[in-house]
Amino acid sequence: MPIHIHSIKHPLVLNWISYLLNPNITTYNKNELINKLSLALIYEATRKSIKNQKLYIKYITHIHETYLMRQYDIIVFCTSITIGQIISKDLQYLIPNLQIHTIVLKKIDSGWDLFVENHKLQDITYNSQIIILEEELISSKIQAILEQIPKHILNNTIQICCSISNKLEIDKLSKIYTHIDVYTGYLTDIYLYKKTLTYSP
Repeated sequence: MPIHIHSIKHPLVLNWISYLLNPNITTYNKNELINKLSLALIYEATRKSIKNQKLYIKYITHIHETYLMRQYDIIVFCTSITIGQIISKDLQYLIPNLQIHTIVLKKIDSGWDLFVENHKLQDITYNSQIIILEEELISSKIQAILEQIPKHILNNTIQICCSISNKLEIDKLSKIYTHIDVYTGYLTDIYLYKKTLTYSP
């Protein structure tokens, strides 16, 4: 099964991406945009899997219909402490049973490795929906996370939500893993994102 790429074309997402690629963006505005983009991407990744149950409350004069969200095991892993802190409150408000974990990676010669062993990666159950949230898709970072997940869980579809994706990075990932869905706001052929961003206060 190949990697599936879902490029979100909602007008708001396209507008946010345009602002994010602006070289004069401030850190505050960048964080706000990443929060909005992350919520939109996770919404897309979970909208087919989350189901509601109808609950009918019978009163003497009428029946009130309400909706309850079934309990799902959705786990979000994020390698950015900043993004994890910004989005965790909003995500847990929208999806109450969602778990969000920050994974700290360190750069090594050949790629990335876990800075501290994360036992949450080993505790994933078979029916968990796994989402990896990144600002930009870097295949070696994703690979470092996926190598820690138990092999029988990797048969599940892993969902990667990232604001910016590069086709070359997706190709590298597709040579190793197949059960992956990538949700992105911007898909490019070149590495322009990190070069164009300047961090000004």
